[in-house]
Amino acid sequence: MYLCLFPTRPNSTVANDEIHQIVVVSAGVEPVFAVVVQAFNLLLLSALVGDWRFAVAIWLGTRIFALWVNMIQTTGPMTGATVIAVTRWRQRDDNR
Repeated sequence: MYLCLFPTRPNSTVANDEIHQIVVVSAGVEPVFAVVVQAFNLLLLSALVGDWRFAVAIWLGTRIFALWVNMIQTTGPMTGATVIAVTRWRQRDDNR
């Protein structure tokens, strides 16, 4: 569940574009940035609704719902038969 909350560094660099070298773009990968953005999001929501308890309830409810959706999407149906990708054409190494 930790991986759902904090971004991880990739093991390999697949994009060597110049835009990935900009500080603003590369800051989005840092876990500290994720925590700061979520804290700012909560403070902004609290300021908009005027009640910090209601803002925390809405904020936590949204995060828990998003975690649930993420877990359902990554694990597939609960029957144990998960399908990663389905193609409509035969692959070279297809055993069917």
